[in-house]
Amino acid sequence: SDQEKYKSAYNNWLWMARCSHDYLADLLKQDEVAEYKRLLLQLYKRQQGNPDLAIYRMLKNQTALVKAWLYEMQWMTPIELTSSSDAQFICVVHDCKILQTAGTIRICRVDCRNVGTALARKVYHLNRVTTPTNHGCTISLTPLDD
Repeated sequence: SDQEKYKSAYNNWLWMARCSHDYLADLLKQDEVAEYKRLLLQLYKRQQGNPDLAIYRMLKNQTALVKAWLYEMQWMTPIELTSSSDAQFICVVHDCKILQTAGTIRICRVDCRNVGTALARKVYHLNRVTTPTNHGCTISLTPLDD
């Protein structure tokens, strides 16, 4: 079924990400890890070449930008928008699929929290503040001042 295919592909991604992050952490110096994160952000930015985002940014449509960001984050783990206003959007990850897998804390820190925060800023023009919880996190998104 499609759900089984998704689960298999997701588990493969988690396994490859865990192995590569562990290998890179053992192999690279701190400045090289920072360069890796920068290159990963560039890759994600290229994948987000959606012309709608440019229009949303130009029109300062923060709600559309947040919804686009939420949609993009769904592949990584289920995330829910719990409250919104013109000034702030609060999202919650109740049971993070990444954190439910042993040995994946680096994926959480590097891909989701670090690169994901930079991606929110660079592509969606949103400031992201993440507060970890036991099994997930709370994410506050605020529009960047231009």
